[in-house]
Amino acid sequence: MSVESRYELVLSQETGFAWAVANRVVDKPLISVWMILIPILLVQYVISSRELKEVARAFVREFMLTKRLALDMARDMEIGGLTKEEALTVRLPAEWEEEAEPTRKEIRARQRAEIEVLIDHYRRLLVVDGENFALMVRNAYLCRDDYVAFLEQLLHAESAVNRAAVRAFGETEGFKETIAKAETATRELRWNEMKTIFPSGA
Repeated sequence: MSVESRYELVLSQETGFAWAVANRVVDKPLISVWMILIPILLVQYVISSRELKEVARAFVREFMLTKRLALDMARDMEIGGLTKEEALTVRLPAEWEEEAEPTRKEIRARQRAEIEVLIDHYRRLLVVDGENFALMVRNAYLCRDDYVAFLEQLLHAESAVNRAAVRAFGETEGFKETIAKAETATRELRWNEMKTIFPSGA
């Protein structure tokens, strides 16, 4: 399998994971029998569902921002021979470096730290054989403990981004609650995924 094929496989996996988190974070409207009996309520339900899909898409886009940047950088390093610093220079948006507002600057710094953790992870995946994501992870990490160590490092980096975001936007209605739900969903889904990749004793 080529680096490009592995890249596409990892990107698909990460995007699917982002949607799984979004589905837990974005509350869906419940349909009831009254919506069938009273058409205007059904219309409102459809409108609400469409709005929630847009919210979910926005969540996935933001969740994937650092993941996509890191994955692109890892590919640049493997295919183009760039160093990590060169890849960061090429791929990081210029406005991140130019950010002057202190709280937003902190968010960008935390995001950069998360990206650096992810680059190392993705590089491991882009150079191993495996016909699916689970096999790639098993071949890259070999044992459960090493993969758990990476997950803990990633969760810590993501949490640092979230804490910086709460400091910047915490007064926005519902923001803290959304961040808390996202963190809980992310941890639970990652741990469940880890257990399928490395069953107990593997």
